[in-house]
Amino acid sequence: MTKARKTTQEERVIIAKECLATDRDYGEIAEKYQVTYQQVYAWTNKFAELGISGVEDRRGKRISQQEPRTEEERLKIKRKINVSHSSLKRYIGKPRIRVAGVSGMT
Repeated sequence: MTKARKTTQEERVIIAKECLATDRDYGEIAEKYQVTYQQVYAWTNKFAELGISGVEDRRGKRISQQEPRTEEERLKIKRKINVSHSSLKRYIGKPRIRVAGVSGMT
């Protein structure tokens, strides 16, 4: 089993294109580029579905700050932003409760 290694977006595109050209021979491509079968499988399917943006590394980025790749993602981001805003409005609108005997609480 090959240990996973860091790859650039350009490498992932090359790997996905080559895998599609070889009729999706994931194992051979994984061995050739020293990455895991699972990585090749995921990159190839995402590339086939979404193009170059499908193999973009989106880890560590807030959903609201990401560029949507599909209409479904756009709606998901919009829904998440709306939920956050309505939760904040509910929190701000609540009266503050004073608890007797507890300092620092308002």
